[in-house]
Amino acid sequence: MHFANSEFLWALSLLLIPIIIHLFRFRRYKQVMFPNIRFLQKIDEEQKARRRLKDILILISRLFALSFLVLAFSLPFIGNSNSSSLGNMISIYVDNSFSMENESDQGRLLDIAKKKAEELVMTFQPSDQFQLITNDLEIRHQRFVNRQAFLQFLYEVDLSAAAVELSDINQRQMTLLEGEEGYDKWIAVLSDMQYSTSNLSNFAPGDEYKVVFLPILPDDINNLYIDSLWFADPVRQLGKSETLHFSIKNESDKNLNDIQLRLTINGQMKSMAGIDILARSKIDTLLHFTNNSSAGVQNAILSVDDKPIVFDNDYYFSYQLKEKIRVSEIFGQNASNYYQLIFSDSLFDFSSFSVNQIDFQALNKADLIVLNDLEKIPSGLNSFLIKWTKDGGHVYVSPGEVFNESDYNQFLANYGASINEKADTNDRRVSRVELDNGLFKDVFKRSPQGRALPQTRSHYRLKFSDFEWETLFQLQGKDNFLSTRKVEEGRIYLIAIPSKESWSNWPRHALFITTMLRVAEESQRSDMLDHRIGDWSVITIQSDYSGKDRPNELKAEDGSIAFIPAQQWIDGKLSIAVKDEVKKAGFYDLMNGDRSIYTFAFNYSRKESDLRFYDQEELEAWVNDRDNVRLIKVKNAPLKKSTIRDERPLWKYFIIGAIVFLLIEILIVKFIKQR
Repeated sequence: MHFANSEFLWALSLLLIPIIIHLFRFRRYKQVMFPNIRFLQKIDEEQKARRRLKDILILISRLFALSFLVLAFSLPFIGNSNSSSLGNMISIYVDNSFSMENESDQGRLLDIAKKKAEELVMTFQPSDQFQLITNDLEIRHQRFVNRQAFLQFLYEVDLSAAAVELSDINQRQMTLLEGEEGYDKWIAVLSDMQYSTSNLSNFAPGDEYKVVFLPILPDDINNLYIDSLWFADPVRQLGKSETLHFSIKNESDKNLNDIQLRLTINGQMKSMAGIDILARSKIDTLLHFTNNSSAGVQNAILSVDDKPIVFDNDYYFSYQLKEKIRVSEIFGQNASNYYQLIFSDSLFDFSSFSVNQIDFQALNKADLIVLNDLEKIPSGLNSFLIKWTKDGGHVYVSPGEVFNESDYNQFLANYGASINEKADTNDRRVSRVELDNGLFKDVFKRSPQGRALPQTRSHYRLKFSDFEWETLFQLQGKDNFLSTRKVEEGRIYLIAIPSKESWSNWPRHALFITTMLRVAEESQRSDMLDHRIGDWSVITIQSDYSGKDRPNELKAEDGSIAFIPAQQWIDGKLSIAVKDEVKKAGFYDLMNGDRSIYTFAFNYSRKESDLRFYDQEELEAWVNDRDNVRLIKVKNAPLKKSTIRDERPLWKYFIIGAIVFLLIEILIVKFIKQR
């Protein structure tokens, strides 16, 4: 037998009080004159013996009653005693992720977890130390406090967008308990045990820890959510019809019919769709809408109605509609002006620079750069284009009538290509157009044939060492006429002729105009539609505004939060880094003073939307292999100390014993009378 409140045993010294009372009886005797006491003396001796027996029995019953009362307040129990003299240190993880918004017959899962955490700490002593840990990983929770302070922290816990792996939580708990010698170390986990965040194979507390699992499992699993979305066409244009694809998941056990989805852009309803989806399934579907006619960032929300989990009902995304496509030309000594004629339309912002007078700051703002019949590619331009295409720029390369093969191949080698300065002077006609390429999507009703195709009088031979190159136009004899390849975020186009009529009818051919317009349209950079809260996001944008005298501020559209993110300007581009600062899904404006630079959309992580959990059988199988882990099934009844700590309390029995001996004393006083 052990005592949880052993310091109260000092009260056993109070047993001296009844002993002293019985040894020194302070009763006053009255003297009475009597002529003959011979018979009284005999009676007195009999009464003394009876009184002595009665006093001894009363003393014994009082001693036992008082002893049992003292022992009851010392909280005796049968089981494993504390291995330490300093007490317990208990680290308690309360899962407050969005999946805890689900419900069971006892109520909301988070409320149940908080209630059970309170019951858990009440099974320990007020002198023990407690530490609360949640998905928010707050600094103020990184220390051990007394029970009252812990309960205050617990009452303040609410749902959070943060989704943290259980193994990371466990590692943090062990780190906080590490080095605390002389204490019993406890780790408690109150969670719904989602598969997506609770990989038990990585949960490995040491044998020195006593681990308690209290799984808070939902009764029904119901959630319908939009997992991701994307556009069919990478280019957004004013007033253009769009096709928006999206992936939606049904995590419930029921088939759902005629589910309504709504698309709003800048607060205006743009489209609606109705879908049917089977239980436990995922479908990819789409809806159509027409872009606004005004340029700028478009704030869009795709919504579905679903309960009880509502955090993932709205999917926020943003994209930009540009008023003009920026095209910059770098021309050689004898270059033609065909590109200037094509891009003179009001849809384009065209600029032109001599190869000897390049404005790199202006080039950096362009969507498309055309190298028009250059004799050589200077080293500065070479370095700029390599980085620029990787960052998302598009470049169209048309070699000069005479060019430096070494310069060109030094540049093209970065893209896995080369060009021979010796031209093939045989007449060739384009024999194939790759209509399946996205560049020609919705351009041709039927494939051009025969004389409708361009013809060359001379052309350079192009060679490719990288299989990522795609042929757009192929000449007779299978030489490449126009080819392209993706370069990280950007793209390069390489044509086998200069833009001279003496080489080909290409500059005056209808396909030349069509192709260049599509090349320009495709050059518009598609920024990420949305970002996930909790992920480390480094966002790079191109902006005309260079207000570097003051830091940029990221501000929630509803004004609920504003902060200055880590940021850096490089080559006219602004990069900002965001992770834990954003807590709420929605739109966030990047502000420089009163000027809005861009708007970003942030969504909650979809990890918490995946409602697959460990069931009781899986948890029991995992616990059976671990001697220091105890699995407790959560019920309506309050947690008991014996359930948590494998101890059987005895204080009730000692209280009953004290009452019994007090009753015995009463019976002795009543039935053993003195004559």
